[in-house]
Amino acid sequence: ETAGDFDAARSGTFQWLLTTETARWRDEGVANAHKVLQGAMACVPDLPGTVVVLESTANGSSGAYFDFWQGAVTLEEFKSGKRGNGFVKVFRAWYEFPDSYLPLT
Repeated sequence: ETAGDFDAARSGTFQWLLTTETARWRDEGVANAHKVLQGAMACVPDLPGTVVVLESTANGSSGAYFDFWQGAVTLEEFKSGKRGNGFVKVFRAWYEFPDSYLPLT
């Protein structure tokens, strides 16, 4: 599916939903990121074994991805019972993954 389509991922029942570069989705127009995500996430039941992952590189302090990030909690907060908007914040820099760069010699 493409986030450029307003009906992306609608009318399904998914156990997994993975979005990529979500911070770069448009905030206006027919394919508004908030509306596309709302429609897609409505297809993922709130049941054990279901997962929604919103993945992205940063793109400023506005938009759907930013809003979800702001409402998410850390893993420690989640373990202590805090739920926020239901998402857990996970940040990893590209250089933390050895297969993402060539070491200087």
